[in-house]
Amino acid sequence: MAGSIDSDRPGYPVGQDEEIAVSLEARHGRGNFRFPLFALIVIIVGVILLLQTLGLLSWALWSYLWRFWPVLIIIIGINLILGRRSPWIAAAVSLVLIFLAVGVAAWQAGLGHNELVSGHFSQPLDSIRSATLDMTFGAGELTLESLPGASVELMAGETRGPEGAKMSLQLSRFDGQASVKLAFPQEGWPEIGANPSLRWDVNLSPRLLLDLNLTTGASTCLLDLSELRVGKLDLRAGASRIEAIMPRAAGQTDASISAGAADIVITIPEGVAARVKHTGISALDINEQRFPKVGDYYVSPNYNTAANRVNIDLNTGAASVRVR
Repeated sequence: MAGSIDSDRPGYPVGQDEEIAVSLEARHGRGNFRFPLFALIVIIVGVILLLQTLGLLSWALWSYLWRFWPVLIIIIGINLILGRRSPWIAAAVSLVLIFLAVGVAAWQAGLGHNELVSGHFSQPLDSIRSATLDMTFGAGELTLESLPGASVELMAGETRGPEGAKMSLQLSRFDGQASVKLAFPQEGWPEIGANPSLRWDVNLSPRLLLDLNLTTGASTCLLDLSELRVGKLDLRAGASRIEAIMPRAAGQTDASISAGAADIVITIPEGVAARVKHTGISALDINEQRFPKVGDYYVSPNYNTAANRVNIDLNTGAASVRVR
């Protein structure tokens, strides 16, 4: 009968309770679904970093992946349009776009059709007594070591990379001092796997008092400074794997190391005292028997009187940091 009234709830037609329940379910159920974009990005980044730490992916992948940041804007727009009416469709499209971006970046990074060429560089020592080296390196593999003690070269080394990816070297000399700038003007051609296609092997004279300013991208770096006289080291790294061996007999060395998502191992030779300060969100794995903590620093007991010592200031993000 039209207009039938529920005797238990005067004024409410029969069946209206069911309609209200359905409406509330839609409002608090399907209508409340939101695609967890940020959480998914965190998980994907974590998986990539894990594979890179295990050596299954090269750190060079990041130099390609960052190019796909506009995909995030597209995903946000899709969720604004479809998020309420068709949340599962929005979620599915977002997932496809994210994995497609990662897949294309990995495919581009793995392209090996560029012909690799090798080169050699060197500069004579002459009367140079000290030098400042500014080095900008992109994605690839970098090695920095010492020349033999009897070498008459200021610096020498080898490069390898695709055609056109040549090192830019600028050198100026004045009154026994040299200023050297090494740069890679392009982004590089990194690849998936353990052998990125861009590689620099740089060797410096152990006779010089050196200031080193190094900037690296997604790279693998071996910095063997053990035989070099480094007075200052300023290292700024991206998503990298870095192994740095501090000088053995350089007197005082001041090192500043800043890195993001990196795997860092710092070796302090026996007989060298150290003072280490660490700031950032990453944990520091350090030999506290050799470098006990005093306030904000980890300090060798003989730091103030040691003939050879290093002062290290570490500022890291989501990194693995070991000092031994």
